[in-house]
Amino acid sequence: MTEVDDAMSGGVSPRTEMYGRVLIDHSQFSLISSDVQSFPELMDPGQLVASCDNCLIISGVSNGTYAGVRVVIHEPRKNFEFDADDESWHLEDSTVIKFTAPAFFMTGDTLEFGIDDTLRGTIVNEGEYRVWARIRGGAESVEKYLMGERDLPAQERMPVSDLIQQFRIDIVRTAD
Repeated sequence: MTEVDDAMSGGVSPRTEMYGRVLIDHSQFSLISSDVQSFPELMDPGQLVASCDNCLIISGVSNGTYAGVRVVIHEPRKNFEFDADDESWHLEDSTVIKFTAPAFFMTGDTLEFGIDDTLRGTIVNEGEYRVWARIRGGAESVEKYLMGERDLPAQERMPVSDLIQQFRIDIVRTAD
């Protein structure tokens, strides 16, 4: 984890940023709390995120492949403005979610497989958050890996930035 300065609204806001790999299982991964009682409804085509209390589902395009995931947790602030970066993203989506217990990343039904150490330790504290998610490279990943080139050990060794499917998830606690 690293802390960086983020100049927004004329001020400086500290944030925590992590970048790691997640194995996309059943075309999704999640940010989930131990208090989860239910799961979001099925997603519509083109929907990137779905949420209900204690569970955020992020939809991937390809399945059974690794994706690079950059998570940026911003300090709480009123009137937070999401500022898109210069990178091209194929799809952007946002939602509001409430966690009543700390939340962590998960893929499929396990914490031990498919999430690298960089993201495995990522914890989002209880509270209400606005989440923005973006994806790129999903269609290219499907095209490549449907042709039988899904070498997971090779994907585990390559730099995260070289993975075809990439996500960016910005999380900011809503003002109390």
